[in-house]
Amino acid sequence: MYSTLGDAQSNLGNSEEADRVYELALRYDPQNHNAMNNYAYNLSVRGEKLERAQELVMKAMELEPENAAYFDTMGWIFYKLGEFEKAKRFIQASIDLDETAASAEVLEHLGDVYDKLGNYERAKDFWKQALKKDTTRTHLNNKINQ
Repeated sequence: MYSTLGDAQSNLGNSEEADRVYELALRYDPQNHNAMNNYAYNLSVRGEKLERAQELVMKAMELEPENAAYFDTMGWIFYKLGEFEKAKRFIQASIDLDETAASAEVLEHLGDVYDKLGNYERAKDFWKQALKKDTTRTHLNNKINQ
């Protein structure tokens, strides 16, 4: 319940409250790998407490080593830390684990990584794939046309 409440608070932009209830979720269920990942991902998106985020997702990956979403989260943390080669490896691993289930967000993440690595054509390829998968991500048109 607290994990879901953390997700809801995060979606509402209430970062402080989201963090508080994610911590409660983990206090009551220290093996809740989904809460660990979602909390870690939300921290990474905000670029806050990245060491805590890394610790959380590493534990989630130990508990659920085949979960592609957890690899993306780890990759996004490395992206936020400026470690783009590591980010690429983890996000690519996320796609490799379940290529058909790769979300537009994961594909966009990999595009963003390639952009930072200076491989603009590869970045555009992933952004186009992401846009094809989710046409509501119209901001990708700006990235593709830059």
